[in-house]
Amino acid sequence: MQKSESPRCSMSNNSLKRILAYIAGLSIRILKIFVPIKSLWNKLKVLQDICYGNSYNFISAQEYIDKFRVNIDTYFLDGIKVFVFSDFYVTVNETSAESYIHDKNKNILIESGASYVNRNFPTILINFPKTKLIDIDEAVDLAIMYNYNYWHFSFTALDKIMAFEENGYKGKYIVPNMKYIRELLALTNIPMEKFIFTDGTKCTFRVKKLHVLEYSYKGDSTSFSNPEIMHKIRDLVLSNIDLSDISTYPKRIFVKRIGIRKIKNDSEVENYLNSYGFKTIVPENYSVEEQIKYFYAADIVFCAHGANSTNALYMRPNTHFIESFGAKYVNPCMLDIIKVNKLNYNMIVENLYSKHSKKNVKGSIADYNVDLKHLDSVLYNLV
Repeated sequence: MQKSESPRCSMSNNSLKRILAYIAGLSIRILKIFVPIKSLWNKLKVLQDICYGNSYNFISAQEYIDKFRVNIDTYFLDGIKVFVFSDFYVTVNETSAESYIHDKNKNILIESGASYVNRNFPTILINFPKTKLIDIDEAVDLAIMYNYNYWHFSFTALDKIMAFEENGYKGKYIVPNMKYIRELLALTNIPMEKFIFTDGTKCTFRVKKLHVLEYSYKGDSTSFSNPEIMHKIRDLVLSNIDLSDISTYPKRIFVKRIGIRKIKNDSEVENYLNSYGFKTIVPENYSVEEQIKYFYAADIVFCAHGANSTNALYMRPNTHFIESFGAKYVNPCMLDIIKVNKLNYNMIVENLYSKHSKKNVKGSIADYNVDLKHLDSVLYNLV
């Protein structure tokens, strides 16, 4: 990989104007939430597009080919169509380490997740003609969507990487520069020099041969990955972990969540679980390898739904995985893995009729209470 003088991209002279436009556009989005009048929405959409400066064209890879009549090689990887674009660009967002796949004329491929995740970033996108570029011969961009998240990287990126590797791919992988991603990749036997880690610096990669996975999100979180490939990943990762001391790990663990959608009465839950011999762990306090060992050793895991649920991938067959959800966000995205791994699974969903439940404007990101009676009815028959 050859670099120019610096990977950092300078902002244009009218950057302040763009930032103010971004703030104005964001204000309109907030207003739309609190004034849900459909007729007003349509008018606001026009104004929002003006504020956001939507001269950027969001387009699918196939639509791009049809519109501009370019010759693009294609092939299939694990049932997913892959487009091979020549001399295409990947621009990294300096604030989130996510990236956008685009040409030099402001056409952004929705395969980068731009239509699903965040259309605001392009308003302060690089001033392309003045950009310092990093040249890469061959790459696939996986610093997209929510792939900086442990679950998303495992189930929407790592399985694709393994499929590419099995297909004999020789290029680089552009991935988020997160500590847990580096730790996970270190357990896969893939040479680390094959990875380009985005570091949150706004920069652009010019890729001579860019492999682009067709955008195929259908709203079903269990359809992101191939469970058979994930099971292979499980076996590979475990083969690179020393399990000789696994008998020293607890057989029952409570995986405490500290981010959004956490359990509000977790002290009550923790005290209750302690009476059944559960050990509480906060995954952020452990390396990825240690987290995996805790899950692998456990006979019963109780976990608040979130990225920590990913580690159910590494549990042993016939063990028990209990997952809790708030009533506003029930997304059991491990079901295929639970089936392939032959796990016993229970869901505990917030009781809307309990004395603790109140209308919460936070909706899908709201914290929630776990009904101890419900939890007891599950554990009573397991322990």
